[in-house]
Order: sequence, then C-alpha cells, then structure tokens
Amino acid sequence: IDQLFLQFDVVGVVRRVDYYLPCAIAVLTKLLGYAVILGALGFKVPQISAIWHSRSAVGLSPASFELDVLVFTASLGYSIRAGLPLSEFGEQGVVLAQNVILVALVWWFAEARPARVLLASVAFAAAVVLVALIPDNLTFLLPNLALLASFCSRIPQIIINQRQRHTGQLATSTSALNVLGLLARVATTLAGSKDPFMLFSYSSSCFLGALLLAQIILFRHNTRRALAEQRDKKKTL
Repeated sequence: IDQLFLQFDVVGVVRRVDYYLPCAIAVLTKLLGYAVILGALGFKVPQISAIWHSRSAVGLSPASFELDVLVFTASLGYSIRAGLPLSEFGEQGVVLAQNVILVALVWWFAEARPARVLLASVAFAAAVVLVALIPDNLTFLLPNLALLASFCSRIPQIIINQRQRHTGQLATSTSALNVLGLLARVATTLAGSKDPFMLFSYSSSCFLGALLLAQIILFRHNTRRALAEQRDKKKTL
C-alpha cells in the first residue's frame, strides 16, 4: 500500500503483482464476507413483512420454513465447531434468528395445529443439543445434515409452487438476495477455507434457491391474481 499510494510506484507494484495479488484477493474476500453478514441483517425482512402485512401465509409451505431452522442450526454449529473464520459464516446466526420469526408467523397465520408446533419445537431443541454434544470426529455430519434438510426444505415449496402455478407470499427480493448471498459465499469459501462440506452445501442451496427464484419470475402474473383473489375474499368476510 505504501509503495502504491505513498511512493506512487505503480510500475514497482505491477512488477510485483504476483506478490500483491494474493494479498488483494484475501482482503477483498474478507470484505465480501463481512458485506454478506451486513446484508443478512435485512435478508428475510421482505418475507417477514409480506406475511405480516398480508396477515396470510397463503402459498407457503410450513415445512420449508421449519426445515430452514434446522439447516441453519446445523450449518452454524459446524462452522463454529470447525473453527471457520467469522467472515465465512457470520450471517448464518442472523438468518437463523430471522427464520425462527418466520416460522412463528407462518404457524400463527396458517393456524398450525398444536401437535405440529410441539413436534417442530422438540426437533429444534434436539438439533441444538446435537450440535453442542456431537463428538469432534463426527462434526462432518453436520453440514451433510444441513444439506439434507436444505433439500427437504426447498423441495416441498417448489412442488407446491408447481402444483398451484403461483408462489403465494414468497418475497422476490428475499429469494434474489438468497441466491446472490450464496454465490458470494461460494466465492469466499473458494478463496478462503476451501472447506469442501460448506462449498458443496452453499452450491447446492444456491441451485435450489435459483429454482425458487425462477418460479417466482415465471408465475408472477398468476401470483398477482391469486393474491388479489385472496384480498377480495377477505373483504367479503
């Protein structure tokens, strides 16, 4: 930095690009990682807002939101136990908290049965205990469990969207930010720890997120009609 900005030796910097480039990439990777964490603060806000203001969970799969909690619990637990840098996983804790809020809203507005709420709550508690107590030599199972839960969380929503030909209260901005955030995480993981479990998890989740985003775009006209019909029904009640 001194050579470039204080000594104004641009030629010298160019000649030593093989030395400076890895440093620059490392710094940019860290900055991108922290930018993802900062962006995560508002990641699920559009989805939370859409459900809250519409007072409806129409078109949403409760199982998808419930499994999302398990995904981020297992993924966050692995990242902490594996000693990964905060810049590579910090947003997982933020998104986990937002997912818990989403689950509560979906349960409330979808009038979930008490048995479902109890069963899911027990599963959440069991996941936390598993993350805390699993032996170090078995922590590699956590990202695999997270990946399995991720597939199970996205597929029900994808199937529901395909059957009803609209995406209900799914927020476009949240889905788009999800894909962009996961692409950024693939990049930071490749440039950073290169953890194979997290890399595969991020890549697979990005693919499924892209499918959901594609459905939102493809069915956008049907979605507008479906939500308008729902609003009209509420007015007549």
